[in-house]
Amino acid sequence: MAALAAKQDLVPLLEQSLHALYLGTDPTARREADRWLQRLQRGAEGWELSDAILGGRTPLCPAPPNLQAHPLAAQAVQFASMTLHAKVSGDLHELSVDQASQLRGAALAHLDSWSGPGVPPVVAKKLCLAVAALAVSTSWDGALPHVQGMLQRDGNDASAACRSRAVAVELLAALPEQCFSKGFNVPPSRREHFDKYLRDASAGVLGVLTQLVGWASTDARPADAAGAAKLTSTAFECLRAWISFCDVPAAALAASPLLPGAFDALQHPPLADVATDVIVEALRRYDCRDAAARPLVAAVAPRVMALVPRLETARQNDDDDAALGLCRLFCEMGEAYMPMICSSADCDQASIVAVMLACTEYPCRKVAQIPLRFWYHLSRSLSRLEATDPAKQKVGMVVREPYLRLAKLCVRLSVRHPDHDVDATVDRKDADGDEYARHRQDLFDAWSDCAVVAGADAVLGAVAEELQHAAAPGNACDDAVEACLFALRALADFAPPDEARVYPGALQLACGLPADWRRSRTQACQLIGACANWLRQHPATLQPCVQFLLQELAAAPPAQAGARKRDHSSHAARAFKRLCDKCAAALAAAGALALKDQFANDRLPLKDELELLEGLGAVVAASGDYDAVLQGCEALAGPPAASLRASAA
Repeated sequence: MAALAAKQDLVPLLEQSLHALYLGTDPTARREADRWLQRLQRGAEGWELSDAILGGRTPLCPAPPNLQAHPLAAQAVQFASMTLHAKVSGDLHELSVDQASQLRGAALAHLDSWSGPGVPPVVAKKLCLAVAALAVSTSWDGALPHVQGMLQRDGNDASAACRSRAVAVELLAALPEQCFSKGFNVPPSRREHFDKYLRDASAGVLGVLTQLVGWASTDARPADAAGAAKLTSTAFECLRAWISFCDVPAAALAASPLLPGAFDALQHPPLADVATDVIVEALRRYDCRDAAARPLVAAVAPRVMALVPRLETARQNDDDDAALGLCRLFCEMGEAYMPMICSSADCDQASIVAVMLACTEYPCRKVAQIPLRFWYHLSRSLSRLEATDPAKQKVGMVVREPYLRLAKLCVRLSVRHPDHDVDATVDRKDADGDEYARHRQDLFDAWSDCAVVAGADAVLGAVAEELQHAAAPGNACDDAVEACLFALRALADFAPPDEARVYPGALQLACGLPADWRRSRTQACQLIGACANWLRQHPATLQPCVQFLLQELAAAPPAQAGARKRDHSSHAARAFKRLCDKCAAALAAAGALALKDQFANDRLPLKDELELLEGLGAVVAASGDYDAVLQGCEALAGPPAASLRASAA
């Protein structure tokens, strides 16, 4: 009685908090109400209160499933369902086994009450998760028969049957999800028991879902098209969950009508996303090297490749959403079947690689960046093969030309324009943001993959062609040249010391860029720093690069207190330091120490001045004799020491 009284005392406070959170306008009151509701969810009183609200034993929801009896009825039911799920997931240890079993029965009754029309969908979703979690924790062997019974209700009313069966399928999907949920606190032995229970029934679940989708498409659709579509979507979501968690036999899935049904659903926009998820999960969960998975591979691969013409259709229609789903399928298949692609077996590797290249060429950055992961895995897989492996030579010949095309394509993808050539929705603000920076880093890594597969010389030649076109008198522009220099920077570590075909001309061009091409000159500074090892072997090219960096440093405005440092100045300073580290002997012989006198101490930002001093320190250390080192140290340390003495005086 005391617990009941305490629970009833909470109802007015709950009503007040729900009103403040959902209907109030005071931000402070809303935050305080949210904190109070969260404390209530974590407290022991959450069990009885949520059960009472859902059971119609409070003024907030006196007549389930009627949500018109109180202005906050919908919010109260949502809160109660979320509280029940949260308590079951994290605080089930507060209940005994008998109490958990009783609560499971009560939750099933609540699910029946609150799965009708007009109820917020989140209520049934949370109640299904709570029931599934209780089924796992109590090792309920009657879970699947109960779902089967739910599927047989309301057979004469198509609309009601669609609703009730959708809830049943949602519960069916929640069973494996909760069994493997990391947020659900349950002993491992009970997980294992319920896992075995689900795996033993996985093949039968395929049959149930097949019948359900067939009923929705034939009997239910004429009477309630929306309900039938919702039921079909829920069935595919359930199928994805069971494939993901329950080791559905590959042969059974390959023979099931649900698999071709998922491919057919790709043509229907309301079902396309969930159908894509089903196919992706079927690709991920089965190892193509396993003999048991061969029937599924044989069923999936031709159907995925048959979707290739739709990518071109999506391009012509500017249907980026459709292209995104198709690209996901192609790339997931490529990654899942990578062992087959990188083998001596003939599995039409050329067609697969051509599809990936078409995805990378798609004129939308969101789509085009997805295949970069495939190119990475392909290059790594090929690099792990032994040189004597026939597959390495065979596949290498097939993919070499596509990787060269990829290198050129990545240059174009990295070009930044106000009206972006690749994605017209990208403006300069976005191009300078974190998302575009990550995209550029992915492209940076892709050139490494190209060099691994096609060879550094060939890839450098491909990028040089793009640079020649970008720098041609009729086409020259800052952003296009910057993209080419960016690519050459990515390939600098792959360039052999005797490379004399690309970098000499590229660095000469970089050192002569127009003063107002700020992006290209900034990238040129970084390129010079990246080429420090190569420049050590080419002293004739080193001197112009040093002079270019000095020009960039001189172009920086005088350092001001609180002023933001310009990127091109710091890039120039870091590049100068790297040259000093890698080319110290050559710079020492050329008298680079005298360069420090070209700048007054108040001319450069402090961090840039520190970079210069550290770099020149490396040059001093590489001097030929003791006297030269001593004089260099005095030259570097003298001015700071004099400033300190003056300050002390």
